[in-house]
Amino acid sequence: MVLNESIGIKVQQTSATAYTQSIRIQGLDGRYTQMLKDGLPVYGGFSGSLSLLDIPPLDLKQVEIIKGPSATFYGGGAIAGVVNFISKEPEDTRQTTLILNQTSALGTDISLFDSSQFDRLGYTFLGSFNYQREYDVDDDGFTELPRTRSFNLSPKLFFQIDDKTRFVAGNSVSYQNRTGGDVSVIRGRADEERRYFESNHSFRNITTLQFDRELEGGGRFAVRQSLILFDRKSEIPDYQFKGRQLNSYSDVSYIAPLKKHALVIGANAVYDRFREDRDRTVLNLRNETRTTFGGYLQDNFSLTDKLSLEAGFRLDHLRDYGVFALPRASLLYRFNEHLSSRVNFGLGYKAPSIFTENAEVLLFQNVLPIGNGLKAERSRGGTFDINYKNSIGDKISYSINQMFFHTVIDNPLILEPIGRDSLGFRTAAEPIVSSGFETNGRFVYGLARVFIGYTYTDAKAQYLSGNQILPLVAKSRLNSAFLLEKEDAFKAGFEAYYTSRQYLTDRTRTEPYWVLGIFAEKMFGKMSVFFNAENITDTRQGRFGPVVFPPFRNPTFSEIYTHIEGRIFNGGVKLRF
Repeated sequence: MVLNESIGIKVQQTSATAYTQSIRIQGLDGRYTQMLKDGLPVYGGFSGSLSLLDIPPLDLKQVEIIKGPSATFYGGGAIAGVVNFISKEPEDTRQTTLILNQTSALGTDISLFDSSQFDRLGYTFLGSFNYQREYDVDDDGFTELPRTRSFNLSPKLFFQIDDKTRFVAGNSVSYQNRTGGDVSVIRGRADEERRYFESNHSFRNITTLQFDRELEGGGRFAVRQSLILFDRKSEIPDYQFKGRQLNSYSDVSYIAPLKKHALVIGANAVYDRFREDRDRTVLNLRNETRTTFGGYLQDNFSLTDKLSLEAGFRLDHLRDYGVFALPRASLLYRFNEHLSSRVNFGLGYKAPSIFTENAEVLLFQNVLPIGNGLKAERSRGGTFDINYKNSIGDKISYSINQMFFHTVIDNPLILEPIGRDSLGFRTAAEPIVSSGFETNGRFVYGLARVFIGYTYTDAKAQYLSGNQILPLVAKSRLNSAFLLEKEDAFKAGFEAYYTSRQYLTDRTRTEPYWVLGIFAEKMFGKMSVFFNAENITDTRQGRFGPVVFPPFRNPTFSEIYTHIEGRIFNGGVKLRF
């Protein structure tokens, strides 16, 4: 829920029965969002739609979100933005937390996090298990939440070699088995009329290595390496899509503080390979290989006491697609201690790939491989924001941020029918343009905090004739939350979210909707009890129209634009040792 509650961000469900998801930022398709774990690009491509479901929250220290052109410095695929999941690190005292959680939607979660720091050795360990029974809230015979079994084990070691040198090694293993569709099939009662299912079996192994060395004069040398193996099999009656993704990321960087400058110089190499597991004699295997070598330079420096400039340049060479020069600049002006303003500009790119939301919805059935004549997508964009923070007396503090954004994507990759039975990708001649603004306010009074955010998005595909508004993009979204919190005692709150009407791909319009929620947690020493009520208004797509259409032996599904699972309560116990 953390991402869906952030302004300008939407977690888009891509399957009506399997609950696969992608992250959209500022109205742009999920393929333009790059997901990181501790700064490493360990999610994406073939694994992208299942990545959110493989990230247990217990070991997260924070979630860092970078929107717009500031994110393109991270390289290919970060046109809309970057979401960086930052893990906890060991502290001087041992920290052990066990969470037991049960939902009204028949889901059970058990998570354990343990960490400790010894003299020069520290560790963190995360283990989690989830079981979700098939859940059919509207009694139409099809799942809103699939039957799921998953687990994750993530140990990490921290070696303090000396006072200036640290080495970190981690490995994360996760397995997931999800089966949705016809409830009768899932429960072993299939027949000629009740035979539809959608299953996803996945295995992911992530190995990460990080080396940091502080140098004389405050500089720092860093080496980072990740290796990801992802195996997935997706299946529906009479069709399956399975394959294996191998991804390697290597990065070397040097940070040098020079008087008023903070210089970053680095280079990286990315190897990403997907192999479809199918008879090699079959035509149109959807195999993909991407090799990228890049170098980057960034400088943060103060022009005056009030004016700062952050300038960067990245140069990537992508096999089969050539060289991409990605300049970016950010200018920050501080009018006084309360008021500041920033303007950003940057270029980005995205290599063609079959792994898009539109192809994922189809489970890649009848989707042809990427052709040789396609161009890489290129972006240019900018943001402008004004930030004001102040206080009223000694008890009330507040901040208000107003941000405007504009992004243009040239050579957009689109999926369209080719002949009677196939779909293929082509490069559109006209761009995608997303513009709008975000208004965000934060108010604090004693134990109380109020957050209010509004997003206006005007996203259009100029290659479309007639109505050019992008599907599944609401022009208006309102986020609000009220929180009461006393450290080590309690926290409770209320959330309300509004989404305006959206266009679907067939150009029909959806209804606007509200989603409300409440949450509470009470601490009793080293134990706490928590309760959440999500979507207490029971807003779900099935109330606005059918989601599943006959014939039920081979059904079709509505395009998903809101919650389908409805109201869910959950509660549990958190134990600290």
